[in-house]
Amino acid sequence: MPRKKQARESARENPKQIVFNERNQPVELHYASKVVILPPRGQAELEQQDLDSIQFQTLHARGLLTTRPASDITSAEPPAPKTAPKRKPRRRRAPHA
Repeated sequence: MPRKKQARESARENPKQIVFNERNQPVELHYASKVVILPPRGQAELEQQDLDSIQFQTLHARGLLTTRPASDITSAEPPAPKTAPKRKPRRRRAPHA
Protein backbone atom coordinates (compact mmCIF):
# COMPACT_ATOMS: atom_id res chain seq x y z
CA MET A 1 0.00 0.00 0.00
CA PRO A 2 1.48 3.40 -0.96
CA ARG A 3 2.52 5.68 1.90
CA LYS A 4 0.20 8.53 0.89
CA LYS A 5 -2.78 6.19 0.96
CA GLN A 6 -1.75 4.87 4.38
CA ALA A 7 -1.43 8.42 5.70
CA ARG A 8 -4.91 9.34 4.43
CA GLU A 9 -6.45 6.24 5.98
CA SER A 10 -4.74 6.81 9.33
CA ALA A 11 -5.93 10.43 9.28
CA ARG A 12 -9.50 9.21 8.89
CA GLU A 13 -9.08 6.70 11.71
CA ASN A 14 -7.34 9.19 14.04
CA PRO A 15 -8.82 12.60 13.27
CA LYS A 16 -7.12 15.53 14.90
CA GLN A 17 -8.94 17.44 17.60
CA ILE A 18 -8.65 21.05 18.67
CA VAL A 19 -8.23 21.27 22.45
CA PHE A 20 -9.29 24.47 24.20
CA ASN A 21 -7.96 25.55 27.59
CA GLU A 22 -10.94 26.93 29.53
CA ARG A 23 -8.76 28.25 32.37
CA ASN A 24 -7.12 31.60 32.92
CA GLN A 25 -3.87 29.75 33.63
CA PRO A 26 -1.64 27.71 31.31
CA VAL A 27 -2.03 23.92 31.18
CA GLU A 28 0.84 21.50 30.49
CA LEU A 29 0.09 18.10 28.97
CA HIS A 30 3.01 15.68 29.34
CA TYR A 31 3.38 12.85 26.83
CA ALA A 32 6.19 10.34 26.28
CA SER A 33 7.58 12.15 23.24
CA LYS A 34 6.46 15.74 23.81
CA VAL A 35 5.05 18.35 26.16
CA VAL A 36 2.12 20.49 25.00
CA ILE A 37 1.61 23.83 26.74
CA LEU A 38 -1.79 25.45 26.29
CA PRO A 39 -1.72 29.17 27.11
CA PRO A 40 -4.57 30.68 29.13
CA ARG A 41 -7.75 30.41 27.04
CA GLY A 42 -5.54 29.02 24.25
CA GLN A 43 -5.85 26.06 21.94
CA ALA A 44 -3.77 23.31 20.34
CA GLU A 45 -4.31 20.60 17.75
CA LEU A 46 -3.77 17.07 19.09
CA GLU A 47 -4.02 13.53 17.75
CA GLN A 48 -6.71 11.19 19.05
CA GLN A 49 -4.06 9.03 20.77
CA ASP A 50 -2.99 12.09 22.83
CA LEU A 51 -6.58 12.54 24.01
CA ASP A 52 -6.64 9.00 25.40
CA SER A 53 -4.09 9.82 28.13
CA ILE A 54 -5.20 9.70 31.76
CA GLN A 55 -4.01 13.28 32.36
CA PHE A 56 -6.11 14.64 29.49
CA GLN A 57 -9.16 12.57 30.45
CA THR A 58 -9.00 13.89 34.03
CA LEU A 59 -8.74 17.54 32.96
CA HIS A 60 -11.51 17.05 30.38
CA ALA A 61 -13.82 15.42 32.96
CA ARG A 62 -13.32 18.42 35.28
CA GLY A 63 -14.27 20.81 32.47
CA LEU A 64 -10.84 22.44 32.29
CA LEU A 65 -10.29 21.33 28.68
CA THR A 66 -12.81 21.03 25.85
CA THR A 67 -12.42 19.55 22.38
CA ARG A 68 -13.80 19.94 18.89
CA PRO A 69 -12.89 18.09 15.70
CA ALA A 70 -10.30 20.02 13.70
CA SER A 71 -12.56 19.81 10.64
CA ASP A 72 -15.29 21.79 12.49
CA ILE A 73 -13.01 24.77 13.09
CA THR A 74 -13.09 27.16 10.15
CA SER A 75 -11.05 29.94 11.71
CA ALA A 76 -8.05 29.89 14.00
CA GLU A 77 -9.82 31.99 16.63
CA PRO A 78 -10.72 30.34 19.94
CA PRO A 79 -14.30 30.52 21.18
CA ALA A 80 -15.32 33.57 23.18
CA PRO A 81 -14.18 33.21 26.80
CA LYS A 82 -16.77 32.67 29.49
CA THR A 83 -17.20 35.69 31.69
CA ALA A 84 -17.21 35.30 35.44
CA PRO A 85 -19.85 37.14 37.47
CA LYS A 86 -18.59 40.39 38.93
CA ARG A 87 -17.94 40.47 42.64
CA LYS A 88 -19.08 43.24 44.90
CA PRO A 89 -16.18 45.33 46.19
CA ARG A 90 -15.40 44.82 49.86
CA ARG A 91 -16.13 47.66 52.20
CA ARG A 92 -13.07 49.08 53.84
CA ARG A 93 -13.07 48.96 57.57
CA ALA A 94 -11.98 51.86 59.70
CA PRO A 95 -8.50 51.37 61.15
CA HIS A 96 -8.37 50.37 64.78
CA ALA A 97 -7.16 53.06 67.11
